[in-house]
Amino acid sequence: MLKQLKDLGAWYSREPENPELTQAQNDARADIEQRLKAAGKALPTEDQFRMILSDAAMTRVVAGAGSGKSTTLVLRCIYLHFYLGVPWTQMSVVTFTRNSRRDFMRKLGTTAEIWGEALSKEDLAKVVRTFHSLAFSQAKDAGLPSSTIDGLNMPASNGGDLPFPPLGIPEDGDLANMLNEVASELMRVDEKFRTCVMGMYNASFMAAGASDVDKDTEAVRNKRITAVQAHDRDRTRYMEQVWREEFAPGLMDNPLIEFKLASFVTGAVASRRGQNKANGPWWANAHIPQLGAWLLLGASPGMAHGRDMDDGFSMGWALNAKKSCVNVLTSSTPVIWINTVDDLVRLHERLKWTPEKSAEFPKFGIKLTGETSSTPLLVAFWQQAQFIQSLGLNVAHAAQQSAKKVRGLDALFVHALARFWPAFEAQLAASGLITSNGIFESLADENIVGAMPEASLDACTHLLIDEFQDISGNIVKWLVAVRAQLRQRGRKTSLMVVGDDWQSIYGWRGSSPRYFVRFNHYFGEPGNRRARTIILSDNFRSSQHIVDAAQLMLADVEEKLDKACVARSEHAELADPVQVRHFDVNKQGSLGWVDMFPTESTAFVIGRTNAAITGKNFGLAKPLTIHGAKGLEADYVVIVEDFSPPMRHPLRCSWYELADLGDYDIAQRDETHRLAYVAITRAKKGCMWLVPGTVPDGMYDVLAYSGSPAVLAEETDERK
Repeated sequence: MLKQLKDLGAWYSREPENPELTQAQNDARADIEQRLKAAGKALPTEDQFRMILSDAAMTRVVAGAGSGKSTTLVLRCIYLHFYLGVPWTQMSVVTFTRNSRRDFMRKLGTTAEIWGEALSKEDLAKVVRTFHSLAFSQAKDAGLPSSTIDGLNMPASNGGDLPFPPLGIPEDGDLANMLNEVASELMRVDEKFRTCVMGMYNASFMAAGASDVDKDTEAVRNKRITAVQAHDRDRTRYMEQVWREEFAPGLMDNPLIEFKLASFVTGAVASRRGQNKANGPWWANAHIPQLGAWLLLGASPGMAHGRDMDDGFSMGWALNAKKSCVNVLTSSTPVIWINTVDDLVRLHERLKWTPEKSAEFPKFGIKLTGETSSTPLLVAFWQQAQFIQSLGLNVAHAAQQSAKKVRGLDALFVHALARFWPAFEAQLAASGLITSNGIFESLADENIVGAMPEASLDACTHLLIDEFQDISGNIVKWLVAVRAQLRQRGRKTSLMVVGDDWQSIYGWRGSSPRYFVRFNHYFGEPGNRRARTIILSDNFRSSQHIVDAAQLMLADVEEKLDKACVARSEHAELADPVQVRHFDVNKQGSLGWVDMFPTESTAFVIGRTNAAITGKNFGLAKPLTIHGAKGLEADYVVIVEDFSPPMRHPLRCSWYELADLGDYDIAQRDETHRLAYVAITRAKKGCMWLVPGTVPDGMYDVLAYSGSPAVLAEETDERK
C-alpha cells in the first residue's frame, strides 16, 4: 500500500479549486483510519482529512479555536512522509515558540511510532523548528555573522531551540554597551544627531506631569480655571516653602535655577493668549534660563495629601487642576513640573550635563505619542528599530519617511534614529555581529539566497507553518525569497500555512493577520497559482454559548476571514451563558467565586495586564495574561479586567503604511477585539467577565450590551 502511494508524482500540481480526492488519496485515508483505530486514536473529521490529504502546491488552513489543528498537522506530516515519500530532511514544521515546538515534537514522535518508525529527539529537532532556528541554519551557510547582538546565537546541527528575541535590554549587556558606545560617539561627531538628542533631553522634562492631564470638557475646565487661578500665587509660594523645609531640603539651591515667584502665560500663538482664560496668567516658582522654561513645583499624590489651604480645595485637586489647564494646551511656553524628589535630582543632572564635558551618553527617558510609558532613549531606539525591521522595512529609510508626518518629540526621535541606526549597524558589522531581525533581512536578498548550497535549502522544500496569523513582514520576505530560489532550481515545493486571523494578537511586535487574510497577494506564484483554502470551523473545546459569545467580539473587526464556528465538544450543549457583571476582586475578595468551581476542574484567571492578576489570591485557579493563556485551555475562565484600544501611534501608522499594511491604529483596535476573543475561547465549560468598572470603548460592554442569549449580563446600579 505505502509503496504504491509513493508514486504520486503530481500530487502538488492539481488546481486548488479541485478538492475532490483521487482514488490514491482515498486509499491513503483508509489506511490512516485503520492505523488510528488500531491505536485507539480519534479519527479526523472530513475537513481535517481535506487538510491532511491536500494536493495543492499551497494550502491555507483557517483553523478556529479548539479545532484540533495541531493533531491534524501532525497527520499531514505523516501523510507527506509515509504516503508521498517526502524525506524528513526536505520537510520543516515551523512554530513560533519553544513550548509549541516541544509539544509538536512529542506528538509527531508518538504518532510516527504508529507507522512503525521511531524518530529520535535529534531527528525530530531537525523537522520541527522555530523560525529563528531554521533561518539561522541558513545564515550560517550564507556566511552571515554567527552571533547576534540580541542574544540568539546560531543553532547547533540539530536545529536549536530558538525563541523570538526579547524586546527588553539587559542594562549591563553587550547590546546596551554597544548602543551607548555608538550614541556617545555620534554625540561627539554628528551635530544634527546631537541637536535632536538635546531637544529630546529637554523635552523629557517639559513633558513631566503630562500623564496627569485629564480630558475634561471645556465647561468643566473653565470652572476649574476660575477656582484655581484665584489662589494660584499663594498656593505656588506655599509649595516652595514645603519643598524647601520638608520634601527636599538641601536640593533646592542651584545657581542655574532662578527661584522667584513670577507670572507667565501659555498658548501656541502669542497674539491670541489673552483670548482664553486657561492661558493664564499662572504663577511659577522659578525660571531656568538654560532651558528657557518655567519651573512649577507640584507633588505626588502622597506628598500632596494633608497640604490643604483654607480655600476649600484640596492641594492635590488644585495641583492637578492647574496641570490640566496648563498642559492641555499646545504651548510655546516650556513648562517643567517637578512632582517628586527624583524629578528634581534628574533636573540637576540635566543642567550640569553638556556634550563637551560629558563622555557618557545622557540617561533619560522619552514617551513617544502612543506609548503607554516613558522609555530610556536608547531602548526606544532599539525597540522601534526592531518593530520597523520586523515589518520588512529599512530602518533609516522608514525613519526618514515618517519624519515628514510627525512633529515635536516624535520628529526629533525619528530624525535621530535615522542617523543612529546606520552607525549602529556599521559597528555591528565591524564586531562580527548582526541583529536577529537582520538575519531575515539578509536572507531575503536574492543574491544571498541565490548563493546558498542546495543542502541549505532542502529543509524548506515542503514547509508547514503553524500559527501563521502571527507572522511578520521580514519573515514573509524571507520565505518568498527562499521559495522563489527553489523554483529557479527546478524543485517541486509545497507550502501549508495554518492559522486563525481571529487570534492574531502580536501586532505590537510587528506581526499582521493581513499576510494570512490576503495570502495569495503575498505568496502567489507564477501562472497565478493560488492557494487552496480549507476551513476547520468545528470547535472541540467549548460550549456553543462560549463559541457564540466569543464571536460577538469580532463583529466590528474590519479585516477578517469569515467562518461560522460550531461547538462539537462534549460540552457543546451546556446551557450556561457567558456571565458579565461588576465585581471588584480587590474589595470583595476572590475565593467566593473561585471556590464555586468543582474541585476536579481547571480554571484560569485572565487579565489583559500583569497588574490585574498579580498579588491576588485566586485559590487553585491559575492567573495568566491573555498572551500567556494563548494556546491553553481550562474548564473555567474568569476575565478580571476591562480593556480598550491603545492610543493613536502616529509613527507606527506611518511605518505600517510604508509596509502596505493599512492603518496601524485600526489594526490595534481590531487586535483589542481579538484579545477578548482569545480570552473567552480558552474556556471549555464556563466563562465569566468580572470588572470593578468599565473603561471608555472597553471590550466588556461589547458583551454586556449585546443582547445575545449566549451572554448573561447582570443589571447593576452602574449599568442602569
